[in-house]
This record gives sequence, structure tokens and C-alpha cells, in this order.
Amino acid sequence: MNILQASPLKRSINSKLEYGSIERLIQYLDREFILLGHDSYIVSDSNSIINGKLIVCQSKNNQDIFSAPDKYEIQAKIILDSIEKYKIDIVHLHGRYILSTNEFSRRGFFQPFLVTLHGILRDIKEKYKSVPKQPNIHYNAVSIAQKNNLSQFFNIEVPIYNGIPVDKFPFSECKEDYLFSFGRIADDKGVINSIQAAKKSGLKLVIGGVVFEQDRNYYQEKVRPHIDGENVIFVGPLKDKTKKEFYKNAKAFLMPIEYEDPCPLTVLESLACGTPVIAYAKGSLPELVKHGKTGYIVNSIDEMVEGIQNIEKIEPFRCREYAENHFASKIMAQNYIKLYAQIVQSHKSG
Repeated sequence: MNILQASPLKRSINSKLEYGSIERLIQYLDREFILLGHDSYIVSDSNSIINGKLIVCQSKNNQDIFSAPDKYEIQAKIILDSIEKYKIDIVHLHGRYILSTNEFSRRGFFQPFLVTLHGILRDIKEKYKSVPKQPNIHYNAVSIAQKNNLSQFFNIEVPIYNGIPVDKFPFSECKEDYLFSFGRIADDKGVINSIQAAKKSGLKLVIGGVVFEQDRNYYQEKVRPHIDGENVIFVGPLKDKTKKEFYKNAKAFLMPIEYEDPCPLTVLESLACGTPVIAYAKGSLPELVKHGKTGYIVNSIDEMVEGIQNIEKIEPFRCREYAENHFASKIMAQNYIKLYAQIVQSHKSG
């Protein structure tokens, strides 16, 4: 099968990623598609490094494509041109971007498109208002919770969980006396909840993640006053190697988010390293964390503290085993291949 994926054009797809779950998923799928014997094509910037064929998305004056005002018009043209050139069976979009372009609406096409609904509920409902409804545009969710929340707005095929290359994450049975929190430093990520739970439990908390400009005031006013370099430590954005070491050695990973997260990679990465997860019962988290087996699903800071106190009851190898059996990138790729085939066949028979 010839599969074309489109990058969101926010950052390059390569091993230097410090942030960008969608770019990681495209990278993982590309690798697995090749291993499964399929032809993988990706439309992204010239600095992307992939296993399949890179179709470079470049502006007319060779400026940085990420800052080009018409970048999605350019990408839409390249994608539509590539369908015939490379005999693409299906186009997999990881966002709505090109669906609302003039190029997309101007040119007729009959090839099936699959759109994965990455993102949170409130954003998706608002951002997809302008997307045309066409029979050859299909949607899939990344969790049952997301499918249930969005099925009234989209005709969703099936939920397919995100996946990671579990074998690339180091595993350890031996844990150190600290808790770990990693992700975008923002109010809805529940960073303050993690800090309060760690303080109540008496354990050190290591916080990793990026602070975007829109969240800088929150960080300065709410988070930074708690950082003392001893009990609460902020290590900032982390490269993969360092991030994995923090995951591997942590006693538990804290995920007390305040919104419906569809399928966070951080939870899967922690489990792959054998580190149990303590998470709020929001979005997909009750699907990803098996209460009492690979961590604890809680509803308050006090319940989180209780989970921390009982974390020794969770066996690290169970966490790793669960990640291998449910969230491996190979499983994700196989599920997408199956869905692609169903969609392509439905268009042929229709």
C-alpha cells in the first residue's frame, strides 16, 4: 500500500524533537509502515529525516516553511499533486489544516483521506467548523473517550490508540525516591496538583516540560514560587535520552490533568519504562491506566497522595508488559493499515 502522511508543519520530524507528539507519531508510523512492507511518503519540511520518502514542502522564495503565511496552500498542492505522481492509496492527515485551503476546495479529487482527530474536545469542535463534509474524508479518534465525545460531530470510523516504540524505552525494576511530571507547563495540565500531592507525600518532584509564551505568566506566578531546587525541581524541556532516564528511575509519574486528554504519549512512555502512572479520571486516562495494575486513577489530590503511598504495590514489569501489549507503535501501525484497507475498499466498491 502507498501511504502519504502530512506533517502539521510546526516543526521538523527528526530525532531532535523536544516537543511535538503528532510529529513523533508520524515518525513512528513511517518506521513501522516500512517494516510492514508498505511504501511510506511524508510531506514535510526539508530538515525532516524519515525512513520512507520525504516530499519536501518548500515556499516559493525558499523561506522557512513554518513561518510562510500560505504554507498549507503549498502543502495542499503538493499533496494533491503527489496522489497521482506516487499512486497514493490513501492520505493520512494529522490535522484539519489543508482541508480548509482554497487549493483543496478548488481541485476535485476522489482519493480517500483519513483525518486523525488529535487535540482536545473544545478545540476540535471549534476548529473543524469550516471543514467541508465530503464522502471521501474519513475520521478516526485516538481513544474510546474521544470517540464518544465527538461522535455527534463526526462520523468516526474507529478509535486507534497512539503507540510508541516500546523497545526504545529503557526499563528498570529499581526506582528512586522521586516523582516525575512531564509535559507542557500550563494550568490545564495540573502542574500545581502534582506539586501539592508531592509535598503532602513527602517525596521530591521533578518537573520537566516546555513553557510556551502564552503560559509564561502562569509559570512565573503559580509554578515558579514552589521550585526550590531540592523538593520541587524544574528541569525544563528534555531531550529524549534525558527524558527516558527520568521516566525509568521515577517512583511514579503524575498526570493530574484538568481536561479531556484524548491519548497522551507521556502516559505510554512512562508505562514503557516500567513506571506506574497516577492520573485523574479525565478523558482517555481510565482506558490507558489500569487501576491497581499499572497505576491508580484518582479524583483528588488526597487520592493521589494515597496512590503515591501505595505505589509499591504496582509491579514495574506489569507496566512494561501492558505497554508492549497495548501501546506498541507496531500495533498502532497494524491497526491503521487495517483501517486504510477498509476505507480504500469501501471507495472501490462504492
